[in-house]
Amino acid sequence: MLPTGCSVNVCYENPEEYKGEEELIPVDLSCVDEPEHKHYPDAKDLMRTSPGWFSEIIDRLKTEMELDWPELHTQNVRGTFSLLEAAIEAYDSAWLEDPTNDPEETIAARAQLLYNISSNTIPSSTSPSSPNIHSSPAS
Repeated sequence: MLPTGCSVNVCYENPEEYKGEEELIPVDLSCVDEPEHKHYPDAKDLMRTSPGWFSEIIDRLKTEMELDWPELHTQNVRGTFSLLEAAIEAYDSAWLEDPTNDPEETIAARAQLLYNISSNTIPSSTSPSSPNIHSSPAS
């Protein structure tokens, strides 16, 4: 039984009666949200793919560099990560131009420490400030 109150076969065979479109039947999202929140109260933390400090830096980069990119989803992830990589490289370059700044505080240096990667394992870029984001975390 679907949240609409009809069986799958009835909805599928009579989509117009249930406001169906392209074989999809709309349902009240609370029918999905309620069990999700009940069984996965920390869902946002479960979906985290990067450390908190990295997310904070990205938010600051977006604000301070006035970067504008869409909400991340499966269709735009490569393009968005390319923009992000360019922003990180620009930030790190600007940081390193000031001789009073500690090179260990660049985003790339922090990522290398976190993921135990070396600059010679970075295949995607010739820039030493680009961490290999495909490396798995050190055990």
